[in-house]
Amino acid sequence: MSHRIVAVILTVFLSLFAFPASADTVVGGHGVVYFAYDRGSYSSEIPTSDSNNWYIPARQFKTPISLYNLNPTLVDSQLANMRASGMDYVVLQFNLAELAPCIASGACNSGFPDDWTWGYLIDSSLGKPHPTHMDNLRAMLVKIRDLGFRNVIFRFNDGRASGWASWNETEYSHAWNYIVNVHVTADELLRDSATGAIYDLGGEAPGTPCNADVPNCPATAYLQRLWSDYTFVFGSDDTVGFSAIAVPARVQAQFAVYGNRPPSRHAYTAYGNVYTGLQDIYNNMPTAERSKPVMLIETYQNDPLTALQISDFLAAHPDFHLFAVTEWPATRDPICSGCDGNVRDSSLAALNTTTQLSLMGRIVAHFSQESDLPNLMSFSDVNCAATTNPTCTVQGNLTFAPIDTRLAYQVYITTPGQPRKLWTCMSATNPVLASWITRNLEYQFAYYRTSACSTDVSGQKPDATTRLFVR
Repeated sequence: MSHRIVAVILTVFLSLFAFPASADTVVGGHGVVYFAYDRGSYSSEIPTSDSNNWYIPARQFKTPISLYNLNPTLVDSQLANMRASGMDYVVLQFNLAELAPCIASGACNSGFPDDWTWGYLIDSSLGKPHPTHMDNLRAMLVKIRDLGFRNVIFRFNDGRASGWASWNETEYSHAWNYIVNVHVTADELLRDSATGAIYDLGGEAPGTPCNADVPNCPATAYLQRLWSDYTFVFGSDDTVGFSAIAVPARVQAQFAVYGNRPPSRHAYTAYGNVYTGLQDIYNNMPTAERSKPVMLIETYQNDPLTALQISDFLAAHPDFHLFAVTEWPATRDPICSGCDGNVRDSSLAALNTTTQLSLMGRIVAHFSQESDLPNLMSFSDVNCAATTNPTCTVQGNLTFAPIDTRLAYQVYITTPGQPRKLWTCMSATNPVLASWITRNLEYQFAYYRTSACSTDVSGQKPDATTRLFVR
């Protein structure tokens, strides 16, 4: 929710998302938009005022990227709580802004100008994260990787072009280079791990209107240029492009940005009647795009009505493939007159618990997998969905498919923080049981065609991989 600072989002309660592929009414991936880890003295239960807001006093509304260094123990604990809750996605939000001018003028100098932070905003005027912000990002990525999250979503929110009277190459360059630097850092720290990276290049950006005083702003041109540059350098497989609000005009605007090269998956924000939002996505995305996976990147926190609306929509649209739902720290609860509905006290407090999916049970998949070549290797649940024991059993479905002199196969397993180990080696098609699967621990299996069980596979690219997740 472009931080719900956009008035349109505050007044039009949105609904959104979609997913194509199976008749399942459960979703494999669940997580949190990690927008803030501490609210200080700010409260959403009383009206906003000069003494109750995100900005003043300084350093009270703490976003992880900019202020992790103030309380790393708390952030690490909250990340661990997410995993213990069954969350396997985490969204890191980068609310980029050119803060240098306002810090220099004192307009957004809260007494800590070296923080390069103003409320939820992060300065991008260097074209890369400031040193402390980069240290914070690196520390969190190591923790996320070692905890075994399935995916980390890097979400860049940057509405600067909506205020441009004409194209601003300098500011565009700052934003583009910031994204590149984050991407390079993620590539370095997540390489060879089972944790993936997905990029949202502009949260809720498609269809964003110009500021009132610049009716011809180049907001759409900004997105088109960014999409062109990103896909030229990184391709389109690791991105959702630009996530959109789940209303018809915004969904249509999203696809207008991509031209003839849309991303491999899509992401949306949905509030209010989420079923209606999903329907708006489904009806307004090109028919050819309905076969692609979709994530709901923002919706209510741990909300049973949202779960019901998602479940009902998936039951009615079995071709819709919803691969993940990540929750924004807000609820449906009534808010007092003058209160800020963008972030709720209770939602931030929930980060300190291990029950963050407790009311979403009807859409939480207890067993899920991601296999790049299921004809060679896939897994079946034996009792993980049925038992409440700490460990459970899955079955590996491994196909003997010799090529040339490679008349056997080896399958290795990797878990977070541990070296990979040989799990099985065979020269026949055979089911293999793993009776030691632990909940909320990520497993990565790698299948290699080999000439014998004793063949060294070091440096060899696996013929198939599967990431396995059990809650």
